[in-house]
Amino acid sequence: MEVIEQRGREIPWKRIVQFHKDVVARAEESFFSLTGRDHDVSGRWTNLADFTPEDMAGPWTISEEQVVSSPFVLATEQGEHESVFVGGPCYLSWKKAGGKWVPIWRPLLYREVALKQSDAGLIVTPVQGRWSFSPLLFSLLERRDVDVGESLDDLATSLVEQAAKLREEVGQPFAEAIIQSLLARVPEIDGDLTKRPKEGDFPFKPTQWVLFAPATNFSAWIRHLMKDYERLEQLIAKPDADVGGLRLLEDQPVVTNHDDVDVLPVVPLNDSQEQAVKTILEEHPLTVISGPPG
Repeated sequence: MEVIEQRGREIPWKRIVQFHKDVVARAEESFFSLTGRDHDVSGRWTNLADFTPEDMAGPWTISEEQVVSSPFVLATEQGEHESVFVGGPCYLSWKKAGGKWVPIWRPLLYREVALKQSDAGLIVTPVQGRWSFSPLLFSLLERRDVDVGESLDDLATSLVEQAAKLREEVGQPFAEAIIQSLLARVPEIDGDLTKRPKEGDFPFKPTQWVLFAPATNFSAWIRHLMKDYERLEQLIAKPDADVGGLRLLEDQPVVTNHDDVDVLPVVPLNDSQEQAVKTILEEHPLTVISGPPG
């Protein structure tokens, strides 16, 4: 094998990942930030009046009167919302905009749903996936220097199960049971999740459960991208971290000749499949295989 060395370069991967994470975080925050204007003007979200789910599995039937925001109903009927989520219980936060502090209503848990009109009302049906915590909870725990000892996805699943048990045993509403279960695990964030809106904060009384849509189409997939950046940042922060596929973007030695590789006949392969396997086993920095046959 003949190798031609190249001058290497040190790429500050941690700083690059943090920069992209900060860009994504700004979009992610808007995904979970619901304002009074979003409710009464843009129709991005709606209160769900007197909605107290009997279970967390769904589907749920909601009457026309319970969907408070007329702009949200209109936007939904006109197909303006590419995706819709049910969220709750919600908590109060504040955000500075235009030189003043604006009250923000934020769902703690969320799940994507499909909406369908019926004679009984609006049928809200969960789509693939499960209940997830807002990634803003991760940011809150990070600011409070709290480690819950498990992923937020696993924590969400266990707390939903615990809340269901409280609901069954003592009849506690799910919104209260979820907050209580979470604060029992993480008392450090009590002050952040138990603030309630005062009269005049919103032009209406916000409810514990809401339906909401992404602020933009971009925001719809941000919630997954942010988790990827967080995992990548944790990986790169480790001593002697292997940045894996990111090395493709660095200067690498150019290999002009490759040693022949013998493929063991574990399974029958045709000529193109055998060539694909050989290419993978040789020292190429990147191999792309497109199928069928795969």
